[in-house]
Amino acid sequence: MPIFSAFPSAFGVLGIVLHIPISLMLIGIVVRGSAFVFRSYGTRERGKRWGTVFAVTSLVTPVILGMIIGAIVSDRVGEAFTRVGMAGFSEVFVAPWLSPFTLAVGAFALALFAFLAATYLALAADTETLREAFRRRALGAAAAVFIFATAALALSFRSAPRVAHGLAGASWSMPLHLCTAVAAITAIVAIWRRRYRIARVAAGAQVSLVLWGWALAQIPYLIPPTITIRGAASPPQTLNLLLVGLCVGFLILIPSLRYLYRTFARAGSP
Repeated sequence: MPIFSAFPSAFGVLGIVLHIPISLMLIGIVVRGSAFVFRSYGTRERGKRWGTVFAVTSLVTPVILGMIIGAIVSDRVGEAFTRVGMAGFSEVFVAPWLSPFTLAVGAFALALFAFLAATYLALAADTETLREAFRRRALGAAAAVFIFATAALALSFRSAPRVAHGLAGASWSMPLHLCTAVAAITAIVAIWRRRYRIARVAAGAQVSLVLWGWALAQIPYLIPPTITIRGAASPPQTLNLLLVGLCVGFLILIPSLRYLYRTFARAGSP
């Protein structure tokens, strides 16, 4: 909704060119949430089946999200939009998000999701056995993050040179990489030493810095190489109203989520 209101032209391009992966991602989100509920309250046999559905959608959805991001940064979405109605279906609606680079970014996104989830759950686990299991998974996911990040960066020099050159040669790139490395090393060391509260903060900082790197490398484009942030923005009146609405929404949403989390945390405690 914020993209639709603040950047309607960009929303239109994404909704047209990437309608297949966006639809698959939304279906995955809905099915994943439904499977979690059905697994918890169904019979034991059905619970196993829904557990499999939950696991599959938990794997596929982050990968598709990463592939969407990879398609955007590679300039292929903007270029495909200019050929709508002139080129074939596969060239416009499939090729932009299905390539080795987008798959690498999808795997990178999956590794980040797994790393964050395992790190957070290691702190929330109520038994030492479960905590150790999440600790091992967090360390394994950290290694996967490094591998897929390296693969995505290597492929980006050919598939997304704008972002690659920004991440490699911009004035802000070295400080950003140093901060990201410090956050990643801090998280891994904290997990290794079982300092899970520190690990949670450091892991969150690492992922935030990765997202900032993507945003800074792509400026001034929202959907390169044709749609800039300023060119796609709505009138100032709309942006101001949207900002007010988001601030009010946060004031309502954040306390509600905190209350919900504390309620379920108390319900699950011995």
